[in-house]
Amino acid sequence: MAAGPPGTLVYSVAKAALDRRSFRGLVLANGLRVLLASDPDAAKGAASMDVLVGSMSDPPSLPGLAHFCEHMVFMGSERYPDEDEWNRFLSAHGGEDNGETSAEHTVVYFDVSPSQLKPALDRFLDFIATPSFNVGSAAREVKAIESEFQQARQEEGNRHAQLL
Repeated sequence: MAAGPPGTLVYSVAKAALDRRSFRGLVLANGLRVLLASDPDAAKGAASMDVLVGSMSDPPSLPGLAHFCEHMVFMGSERYPDEDEWNRFLSAHGGEDNGETSAEHTVVYFDVSPSQLKPALDRFLDFIATPSFNVGSAAREVKAIESEFQQARQEEGNRHAQLL
């Protein structure tokens, strides 16, 4: 590792010989590992975050907590309190978002027009740092998560994964 911007370390990233993209790995002062990828030919800008906490980390008294957090993270933040602002922003700039919670990971991600990547990252990072967890949104999302759970539990592959 080498020194990077103040408070960061830079690490090398292996890539295929014919891959034209450029990559840079950073470890921030708070321990967060960041992988930056640049592709000048990409049609969209994008970002994702993987938290090494999934459904297997849920306390027994709160099953579904990681999945709940995945749903709630885009529902407003300290600087962007309107729960629909993110969706309006992405829709206006050709973007979309999603997330997924597995046994050991929770991932949230988005894409957007390249010219809007910087303002999208500003919102995305604020959602991660200071999510609102609005009570009105929470009740609705708990119902949505329960509905997803009921649908998924009928699929044999999902039952097998839960057993594992």
